[in-house]
Amino acid sequence: MLMTSIDYRQAVKEDVSQLQELLDYFAENGLILQRKDVEQNYESFWVAHDGEQVVGCCGQRIYENGSQKAEICSLCVREEYQGHGIGSALVGNVLADLETNPDVELIFAFTRAGPMLEKLGFEMTKRERFPEKIMAFCNECPHYSNCDEQAWEYVL
Repeated sequence: MLMTSIDYRQAVKEDVSQLQELLDYFAENGLILQRKDVEQNYESFWVAHDGEQVVGCCGQRIYENGSQKAEICSLCVREEYQGHGIGSALVGNVLADLETNPDVELIFAFTRAGPMLEKLGFEMTKRERFPEKIMAFCNECPHYSNCDEQAWEYVL
């Protein structure tokens, strides 16, 4: 792989096809939950581009139930691009967005990428602190009863 300069930006309509393809690949391999809402919610994603190719993405979900919580979700980086800081940069961009939202006081993620989040200022916590996530999404997960993801939080 010849990696040129990686560009980061919020996803635009033209990214939807490649974004969905990337998310589908990671979901089919059991690494993330399936996303069927990309067409409607593409603006909630940041993408990493190598030329015209989407090589990574990271989404955000704001819980509008009065909890003042937001989730970093659907972090994916093509395998051949992993280990170059792309995931950290994507999370950093989503964090910067969420930090400007006055309705968000706490950001969390359920992930296997804990060491990366720890470097970005997240702290490990208990999954039970986020019932809105568990009720809305975890119940659909095939790994629900044997989840190996850890919960991480970032307090603003």
